[in-house]
Formats: sequence, structure tokens, C-alpha cells
Amino acid sequence: MPNTALSPAQIEQYSHDGFIIIRGFLTPQELEEWRADLDAAVAARGPLSSAAALKIPQWHPELSGPPVAAAKATPVEQTTSDSSRRAFQYSQVFTQRVNLWMTSPSMRSKMFDPALGKMVAQLTGVDGVRIWHDQTLIKEPWGNPTAMHV
Repeated sequence: MPNTALSPAQIEQYSHDGFIIIRGFLTPQELEEWRADLDAAVAARGPLSSAAALKIPQWHPELSGPPVAAAKATPVEQTTSDSSRRAFQYSQVFTQRVNLWMTSPSMRSKMFDPALGKMVAQLTGVDGVRIWHDQTLIKEPWGNPTAMHV
């Protein structure tokens, strides 16, 4: 269980800076569990070059039946728009997977952890939060250099 307790000073720091570092958020054992679960969920989607990796699953746990992949995405190499070229360049830097919670029970349990939701709500000063999507970015050792994230 992640350490989700927040002090008033931490909430104020988040409000001022827009980010916060929470030391001890996960124990070393929890961090290894999260890494293993994430690695398994990413691997289950297949390599970036596979058709499955280019699809975002359309599924929700309350729906019956297995996840169904969305319509096949157009490979970005075959398009000519600036945004498509940027997306392709981006894929040369990171391995990205979106909505792992939809296909991985272990990632779903982490994304839907009520204590994490409460923590985010406290930091942002709202009554509740809703997940838009999860996004995993893995900077590969062979990846191109990246600019600072702004």
C-alpha cells in the first residue's frame, strides 16, 4: 500500500509548485512489484511494431466479454502531417502504452486504488477524481535524446 498520507505543507507545496516529490511513497518491495506488473502489462501488448501495440483497447471491467481492440491505427510512417511525423519521432524515443488498466488486472488495481484517488483529490483540492487514461512512457536505452519536459 503506497504511503498516501499528506501534510498541509505538502499540499501547499503542490499548490505552489504544481508537483511534489513524496519520499517513501513506495517501499522498495512495492516498487519492485509495480515494476514487475508494469513490465508484464507492457509485454502483454506486444512490441511497438505489432498491430496490437497500435491499438487502444476499448473495454471496461463492468462490461462482459474480453477486451476488444479499437480499429487499426494508420502507421504514422505512411502519413504526411506534421503531427504524425512528430508522433513517429516520439516513438523513436519512448515505448508508450495507454490504458494498461483495461487489459491488466494488476494495473487496474493500482489505478483504481481508493487511497491514491483520495491523495490526488487532496492535492488538487477537489472532492473526487476520475481517470482519463493511464500512460506509460519507457525511455529505451537506444532512444533519441529528449528535451526537458515543460
